[in-house]
Amino acid sequence: NDRAWQPTPAAAAPCSRTPRANSAPAPTTTTTRSCTPPTGTNGSSRRSRRYNGLRLKLRCECCVCGHAERIQANLKLLKVTSDFLFTARLYGKVILSEAELPYEQKTIKPISGLGGWLGGKKYIVCGILFKFAVDHNGLFGSDYAAAKVAGHELKGCAGYFNSGVPDLHVPLMCLVDYRGFRLIAMSILPIDSRRTLLYGSNDAGRSVHASDATLNQLMRRSARKLNISGHRVGQHVLYSAADLEGHRGLDGRYYLLDFSRTFPPEVPIKSLRNAHLSRLLRPEFVRPRSRPPQPPAPPRIRETPFPPTSAACS
Repeated sequence: NDRAWQPTPAAAAPCSRTPRANSAPAPTTTTTRSCTPPTGTNGSSRRSRRYNGLRLKLRCECCVCGHAERIQANLKLLKVTSDFLFTARLYGKVILSEAELPYEQKTIKPISGLGGWLGGKKYIVCGILFKFAVDHNGLFGSDYAAAKVAGHELKGCAGYFNSGVPDLHVPLMCLVDYRGFRLIAMSILPIDSRRTLLYGSNDAGRSVHASDATLNQLMRRSARKLNISGHRVGQHVLYSAADLEGHRGLDGRYYLLDFSRTFPPEVPIKSLRNAHLSRLLRPEFVRPRSRPPQPPAPPRIRETPFPPTSAACS
């Protein structure tokens, strides 16, 4: 069913009789179907609050309720994620179908000013942020490697979600592959990168944050579940990749972003540009290791590992 999305044209019902002279023409019935997606700010913010609010409420119920209540909460959570997947698939295919069209002809137009150094054009529809998985700045060497990094983003997000740390929250996320392109779709979180960032770096390592003791402890717990060791980045000790972002949201909850370098890399291949960013170990391989490995660092960040005898999560 991967057909190209096409707007439905207006269909005019034919007139059943011929009007007489000097009389008003017979009315015609016109059925019009809107082909413009709801991209307004208010609608998107309401939908994003719905995604995040329901998901957080249901996850809390899954953690504290009994067995029967936990089953019901999981079923409701499944409905929320199904709604998210359906919406992401629908509008993701529209965006990808119009990827090569001029800006004026796009049904869903890209948005500028969202920040972020990596990735291509970004879109917001129905409370979902879409971004192209392309090598926009030449960091990965090819769009193929950028698509792999997007896959690692999803694996890292799932890893932190499955770590089971109750007070750490992640966005809903999925990948949309269509017509040779890949989109990352994620729910919008209640954060402001200029005010809410408390952990990690959002500027390729120019500044590193680890100022919240509670969030630092939560990251240490999650690293223990993921079997990842701590390492020193500048003046701070981090228990994740240095460019993973930890925020205290506008609602007071802790949120994580940028999971693409959650797991450690394979031995780098010199012939591939920045292979340590795209060729990462699978979560299944990292989990059973006795000595925790370390996540990779972006090219601009210099990280100092702990010696083997002082691995933070062993």
